[in-house]
Amino acid sequence: MSRLLTASFTLTGEVARPVRLTVGDLRSRWRQRRAEVVFHCLKEGPRRHSFAGPLLREVVADAGPAFGAPGRKARAGLLLGVNGGDGHHTVLSWAEIDADFGDVPMLLATDMDGRALESEGTQLVVPSDHCGARYVSAVTSVRVMAWSRVAALLPGPLPSPALALAPAALPGQAGSGDGQ
Repeated sequence: MSRLLTASFTLTGEVARPVRLTVGDLRSRWRQRRAEVVFHCLKEGPRRHSFAGPLLREVVADAGPAFGAPGRKARAGLLLGVNGGDGHHTVLSWAEIDADFGDVPMLLATDMDGRALESEGTQLVVPSDHCGARYVSAVTSVRVMAWSRVAALLPGPLPSPALALAPAALPGQAGSGDGQ
């Protein structure tokens, strides 16, 4: 008797309750939402699909993301790295999916076009995107990270907020350094 393989993914990082989840877990533990999407592929043109699955924010929220402090600003500094079985990955901001900010209904799909995804694995679905570049098939991991920790890994100092707001001189303007 053959046994079907069930794909799973890990939800780890800065969460209180890291977990390994299957498509079956996603289907049984969270409310299923539907999304009819059209994304435009450069090679194949428009592609239409119907997806069902829980909201990414609900699944991650149940794992207890470590926002670091109460309030909206702390939530806006959280990142989600999503990796797929084919090596594709994307990085999302918690603010994109948070109801107080972007409120984008991103799904961890359990079904695509009426077909269950148990053996293939869940798919990240970003219904608001016009192209499918942030769709991740066969999700293998979702990692929650604070921007402050990611920024600490970058070489050199981070620019001060005052420098980031200073207007840049255009060529030909005083202080542009182009000799004019």
